[in-house]
Amino acid sequence: MKNINILHKGRYLKSANSESSLFLQIDNSLALIHFVEHQNGAFKRRLEFKKYHSESNTKHVFFSIYITPTLVFSGNIILTNDNKLISGGISYHFLYNNSTRIEETYHITLNERYYFLEYQKPCHSKSELLISQNVPQEIDLDIILYNILIYINNERTLQNKDLIPPGFNIFHILANEQKLLAHLEELVPEYPEIREFFKAYQSTSASRKRNKKNNISPVAVS
Repeated sequence: MKNINILHKGRYLKSANSESSLFLQIDNSLALIHFVEHQNGAFKRRLEFKKYHSESNTKHVFFSIYITPTLVFSGNIILTNDNKLISGGISYHFLYNNSTRIEETYHITLNERYYFLEYQKPCHSKSELLISQNVPQEIDLDIILYNILIYINNERTLQNKDLIPPGFNIFHILANEQKLLAHLEELVPEYPEIREFFKAYQSTSASRKRNKKNNISPVAVS
């Protein structure tokens, strides 16, 4: 994390000739953290955290991450500041070998009351509904995603297809938000321009306590 390019309002504050870049933007409507990482010239992950001033009790989380060379995990979810789900869409995209073309997708639509799991091949105009499920009032997003992953892998096992590696969850992504914020806080004395952004982003935060009861153990954050 120390060796990272940092751009603030479109201008380089720190140029480290790194494969990791952190973009910070603040205006009258939002405070945005956008993190992009490459490895050996190839895309590895993109994370984006948005806080709109008019919606100070929520945050919007966007992510796209290569789990394997042929599998991309992506999503757009809206959470409260204490990480309770409001709504979201999350997808597992399986790619053709040695290609960025999507072969098939499992897409999850969810909110605090229900979730759907759909399957689609890009050549088909309609998706196939696999699961439609109500959820308990106290939703645990990681548990739901873990159960869906088990379902998908069971289906793929029957078809002799590659499986999704277990252990990757939303907690992994949210831990990166805290890691990025901690790094920004360390840089405030050296780059005073960050202070305004950091205060604006943090000012929309409420309690960040999370109930980890029954959670799947998170993987280590790289």
